[in-house]
This record gives sequence, structure tokens and C-alpha cells, in this order.
Amino acid sequence: MRLLPRSAKGTWLLAAAVWMGGCAGMWWLIPLRPRAVMTVPGDNSVLGVSPGGKAVTLMGRGAEEGDRVPVRVWDTVAGSLRTVVSEKDVQATCAQSPDGRWLAVGVGPVDREGGVNRLRILDLTTGSEDELAGPDGAPRWYELAVFSPDSRWLAVAEHERAAAPGTNQPGVRLWDLEAHRAGVSLPTARPTFTFSPDGRRLAGEVWLEDATNNGGFETVLWDTATGRELAHLPTPRFLNVVALAPDGTALIGEYREIEPVLPAPMEYACWNFVGGQKRWSVPNGERLFAVVGGSRLMGHRHDATAGTKDVVVLDAADGREVGRMTLGKKVCLTNAGPDGQTIFVVTPHPLGLDAVWVWLAAHGVLWPQSMSDCHLELLDTVTGRRLLTLPDGNAAFAPDGQSFAFISDERPGTVELWDTPPRKPLTWFALAAAILTLLLAGLTWRRSRRLRREVA
Repeated sequence: MRLLPRSAKGTWLLAAAVWMGGCAGMWWLIPLRPRAVMTVPGDNSVLGVSPGGKAVTLMGRGAEEGDRVPVRVWDTVAGSLRTVVSEKDVQATCAQSPDGRWLAVGVGPVDREGGVNRLRILDLTTGSEDELAGPDGAPRWYELAVFSPDSRWLAVAEHERAAAPGTNQPGVRLWDLEAHRAGVSLPTARPTFTFSPDGRRLAGEVWLEDATNNGGFETVLWDTATGRELAHLPTPRFLNVVALAPDGTALIGEYREIEPVLPAPMEYACWNFVGGQKRWSVPNGERLFAVVGGSRLMGHRHDATAGTKDVVVLDAADGREVGRMTLGKKVCLTNAGPDGQTIFVVTPHPLGLDAVWVWLAAHGVLWPQSMSDCHLELLDTVTGRRLLTLPDGNAAFAPDGQSFAFISDERPGTVELWDTPPRKPLTWFALAAAILTLLLAGLTWRRSRRLRREVA
């Protein structure tokens, strides 16, 4: 053929080019696969993922609120599944520590206001267990549990049992996980609290009924170890407190001024505890996540000029924008990786056959119906590149951001563990590359030998 080189050197160069192109094509065609897959009975949600994706904690989802559901731990290395809380216990609260070691589960008969009188604290690595509980009839019940970022402290919403419904007095109890003992009690704190990134401080709301505050809320900063009040912040309520500033001296969250007629647009705001002044604010915010140990913030903002929704990365210290990624008009941020390298967005377009069902429904054919009208996309925050496309479901990142667990709404009994970014199956690629190498090497050697003979 005239297109083929007429020299041995040119033939080998062409073979090398074909080999590289073939390997690139095979790498592109090989589908992404999860690192591990487990079939779990029942409808489940992901409660937490340990660092490195070594274990995934799953909690069952009942058909109705208050249903008895089990809590299971999937060992992704050994491929085993064990139940740590049986269906005999009713959970009013359930949380896992960031390091994947501790599990807090409120169990026992549900109180008339939704709480329980026992809180089990399980060490998932050793199997040991502690318990926050009182004797029968004790004036106490538990509703909410939050772990500190360093996984040392557990803050528990603790209520005094009142004579009449709706008159209970809230509070917060701290539990020292390493020492296996109860810490200080903050009787005036409400069950909305946030730890500093180092776990040394705790911020929460208290209700004051005095003339200076007109019976409003005030945010208080406590020392976690001693319970000593460090500062007060008499500001309007945050819609959602996201984090404390890295130095622990300011509160960051989603905030909105209350106006007489119409509420103002929501913004991201940072308020100093000392002086009560707003340190910085960013308008038109919708969702906000703390990433990179609380030193960065990742938010979802609406750009009114362009009509798009952007993902912005902010410096938590001064609110300065250090990164931006533009999304589509109907694309929404749903979750951000703790390392700030990846995000999950939901797009209003179904996958596979669901797209066909939606198209048929739009043209008057009402059967069959689609399982979902949207899907999830995993995006790289630096390049904006789409790393993975998944059906709509429940995804939870590991604390190191290097893996995540996923349960599809279409297959609630199947749990998948993915690496971030997702990895290709190298075994199949290596086998295909070896076959292509042998084939090209044989053909090139035969043609090169024939060309040498012709020249001779």
C-alpha cells in the first residue's frame, strides 16, 4: 500500500503511533467500575464512610418515620457485613464520627416529643460501648448528636423532661470519646451547634428573654473542655450555620436579613464574636459547604447577569474568592468533597431508558414512567471536567475525600464504593495493551524484514 512507509524505520514509527492511539482508544472504551459492591437487604442510606473507604456504615430507611431499622457496617476490604444495631431498637438519632471510629445511636422507646432516653456510643474498631442514659423516669431525653471534626468530642442535644408537651428545656451535653466519660453540660444551649475545625470551641444558640435582646436568639462560644463562655454574638439568626472561622473567632453561615415586607436574598456571611460586626459577606448565595479543614468554603451562587449558577471557592478567613466554576442554568450543587477537589451536582436529565420514558411522556405517552428525572455528575473543581455520571441517589464522601459510597434510588439494596477520581480496571487494560503490542510487533517485524530484503 502506498500509505505505508517504504523503510523499516518508518514502519516502526507508524507502529508506535498506532500502538499509542490504540491504547488511548481502549482506555477510553473501558468503562469505569466501582472498587467494591455489596448487596444489602432492605432500603438503606449511607450514614458514613471511613477514611480510605475501608468501611461504610449503612442505616435502614423505614417506610414511615419511627420504623425500626438496622444499622450495618460493610467492611469493604474483607467484603463482610455486620449488624451493629438491630431492628429491635428504635433510633431517634444516629451519627458517625469523621474518622469512622465512633457511632452514636439513640435507642429505646421513643419519647412523646420524638426523643429517647438512651444514647449508645459504639467503638466500631474494638466493639466496646459506652452509654449516656438515666434510670427509668429520669428527667432527660436525647434527640441529636454531632461529632467534632477531630472525632474527640460528641455534642448531644439533651432535654429536660417537662410535665406538659412543648415545655421541655433544651441543653447540650459533651462526651469525651477518648476518655470514655461525660464532659461538661451546657444547659442553656439549643440543639443547633457547630465545632471549630480543631474541636476546641463550640458555638451554639441560646434564647434570651430580656429587654436588651427583646426575647431573641444569641450565639454563644464555649470552650469545649471546660464549658467556659468565651464570647457572645447578638446577631439575627443564621439560616444555616456552616462552620466557625479557622481561628475560632467568627461564625460563618447562610444568612438573610429579615425585612418588613419581603425577605432579602440569602448571602454568605461571617460575623465576629468580639464586637458583633460582620467581617465579610458574599451576596446571592444558595448552598455552602466547609472544605479543606474549614479553611475554604465552597458555595453555590446565582449569577443574575449571566443567568447561570456558579460554584465559588472562598477563603474562610476573609471571604475572598479563590476559584469559580460555571454550571448550567438548571444544574445544582448537592455535595462537596472534604478536600475540595470534587463536587456532586444534580442535572435535570435522566439517564438511559429513563430519558426515553421522559421523552414519551412529554409527547403524550404516559407509560412506562421513568424511575428518575435527573442524574448526578461528579466534577473536578479545578478543571471542571466530568469524572463520573451516576443515576439519582445517595452519595457520601469519606473524610479524606478520596472515596465515596453510593446507593442508587433505582437499586436501594446495592451499595457501591468508588475511588475519587474513579479508577479504570487496569487488569483488562494491561491485557488488551499486551495483545495489541504482540500483534503490532509481529506485523511490523515481518514488514521491516521484507523491506530490508527488497533493498538488498
